[in-house]
Formats: sequence, C-alpha cells, structure tokens
Amino acid sequence: TTAAGDMLKGQMVENGWTEIDDKTFSLTFQQPMGVVISGMAAPWPLSNIWPESIAATPSQEDHGEDGAIGSGPYKVSEWIRGDKLVVERFDAYVPRTGEEGSYLAGAKIAYIDNIQWLEIPSEESKMAALKTGEIDVWDGAGLDFYSDMVADPNIDVAMYDKHFWTYDFNVTSTGPASNKMIRQALQAATDIEELAASLGPSDLWSLCPSRYRCGTPLASTVGEEYYNENDIEKAKKMIAESGYNGETFLLMNPNDYATITPMGQVLKPLFEEVGLTVEMPSMDWATLLSRLPDPDWDAITDWWVQWASPDPVADPMLSGTIYFGNFGDDPEVERTKALRLEYAFEPDPAKQLELIGKMQLALYDSAPQVMLAQWASIYPYSKVVKDFEVPVFPVYINAWLDR
Repeated sequence: TTAAGDMLKGQMVENGWTEIDDKTFSLTFQQPMGVVISGMAAPWPLSNIWPESIAATPSQEDHGEDGAIGSGPYKVSEWIRGDKLVVERFDAYVPRTGEEGSYLAGAKIAYIDNIQWLEIPSEESKMAALKTGEIDVWDGAGLDFYSDMVADPNIDVAMYDKHFWTYDFNVTSTGPASNKMIRQALQAATDIEELAASLGPSDLWSLCPSRYRCGTPLASTVGEEYYNENDIEKAKKMIAESGYNGETFLLMNPNDYATITPMGQVLKPLFEEVGLTVEMPSMDWATLLSRLPDPDWDAITDWWVQWASPDPVADPMLSGTIYFGNFGDDPEVERTKALRLEYAFEPDPAKQLELIGKMQLALYDSAPQVMLAQWASIYPYSKVVKDFEVPVFPVYINAWLDR
C-alpha cells in the first residue's frame, strides 16, 4: 500500500469501488478529490502476489534466503547475504504481446540468462571491475567517479536527477533536536554549497529551495529566504537563546554510503561551531536504520529520490506528518497535515500550488528536516549493455548484451 492509496481508500464511501466492465471501474468518494490520478499513478510498490505461507508470516519476521523467490521474467536462484544475489530467466513467464516495453510499462522480456548483484565494499574496486569488463553495471556510483566514467570510451553513464540530500531531525528526541529553535538554528547555519561540493562535482547537483523538487509542476519558492542562509552568527545567537545547556547532540551518519558519508564530515564541525556538543559514532547504514526507533538520536544524514508525482499525497517522504512520520509525531506539523488534506480535496491546480506554498513555509518554520541540494544519481555501465533504462531507478528487464 502507499500513503496516497491509504488516503484514497480512507475517503471513499462504503463500497465505493464499483466494477463497470472488464476494463472500467468507478470510484465514489465522500467529496471531490483532486489527487485521484496522481495517487493511482505512483510506480511503487509492486502489486505482489504472495504464497499463502509467506503472506501469513508477520512482516517483522525474516523470511530468510528461502523466502526470496522472485516473480515475473526473472526468478531468484541464489542469495548469499552480504555476498551476492542471483536471478535467472523464468521460462514459464509469458510477457505481454503487441506492446513494446517502456520502463515499467509494456512487454517485459528477459533477454539475459541470469543477472548477478555482487556486494563489493570498495568503490575503487567497483570502478576497476567496470573498466576491465568484470562487471557490466555499477549500480549507484559515488559522484566523485563521474568525470572518470564519462571520459572512458567504453562506458556510458545513466543518471536520474530528482534526488535530494537532506538531514533529518528526530523531533521527539530525548536530546536537543526536540527544541524547535535549535533545529531552526542548524537550518540557518548550513552552507549547502559547501556540503554538496563535498559529495560530488557541481555539474551533478544544483541548489533548490523547493521541497517538491525544482523542475516539477509543484516547484515553489515560498520560504526560500530560509534556504541556504549560511549564517553562522544568526545560528549562534539562536542556540544561545534556545536554552541549550551543553547536552549531547547525537548525529548518525553512515560510514559506508558514498553519496551520504561525506555529509557527516561537514555537518559535525558545523554543528560544533554554532555551539553544540556533537557525538557522531561510527556506524554502517544497516546499523543506522536499526537505531531509528530509538528515542535518543537527534539527526541523521540521508537522501530521498522523487519516484513519482512530487505532491504531499503521492510522495511517501512528504506524506503523513510531511516528513519521516515513523520518527514520531510533532504537534507543530499538525497544520501541515491539515493542509495536506485540503490539498487532496482541491481540484484546482492553481489553488493546489497555493497550498503547497503554505505547507513549504510551515516546514521551513518547524524545520523537521533540512533540505539540501538536488542531485543526480549515476549508473555507469559498459557499452555492451543495451536498452538499459534509469528514468527513476534501474530496470534490467528488456536490457540485453551486445557481445
């Protein structure tokens, strides 16, 4: 299910879904809805069909390697955690006929006998393996390798430019992040250009004050005066006025994520410069995720990708409390939740854009998260790989090898 799907279902009248014929159905809502199309168009998650034994297992329980069975044009043949995942062509699958494949739509054909995802910890080793032909695709390369990859005549680089770096606060933390003024101070202190430059070359990122992504129909500049202020003195003054008394600020930053790790190396000294006592323990991404339910952390470094329509209903990053709702609730964002519902009911695009501006301004004020730069993820691949598409995330269906 998705946040948009939950909202649509929650606003339907009883028995509001009606089948008209084999290709037509109707939806009846309690009142007019303005987000039906965008809510139904989200390309995630898949409509999975589960074996009864797996469907009956609580989602919190590990299904283990034997539970990863796959479906569609490829099926899982081997999975060794921390080492590799192998899928092979599923010959019993019958692709759609009469329609060419187009990313997630149309015919889905398995031209390749098997596909292997290998766990290679070293970024340099991945680059060397791609250059020597040991691997065919580098799934999500570090941005520092971009110039080297585009200069290689045997390599192409696919990219998707709707990612957004962020650092996110735990607004219900037992530590300093529960203090709104401290969050606002850190937002004011952040030099986004310096931070983005630590992550990759400037031709792969751009400044963007819109929480709904620049270059999209909902891009907004409302509240841009609070974006990239880079005002250390203002931040110091706000920290001094916040009641902060030297409590430890726990910043969680993964040490194994090329497109995130450098952020912590910039943010920790910045937070210390404005007056915070900062602890940033060494941890990998898996450890960071496992600690999210804990109440004692204050901020994490992260990024999010725009999968679909960048509205606060279809986008899970902007749904619920309009940020990572599973980190806890904050009474201050109740206003954005009300605006989100108003947005969902509004059929007029111009009025929807006005509501987007109000939500964006409310989020700059509450500062549950600091939006940084918009950037492009890169997927270098050998030129022997054909029809490899990354409009949003890489899909290996319909790709083939010319060798």
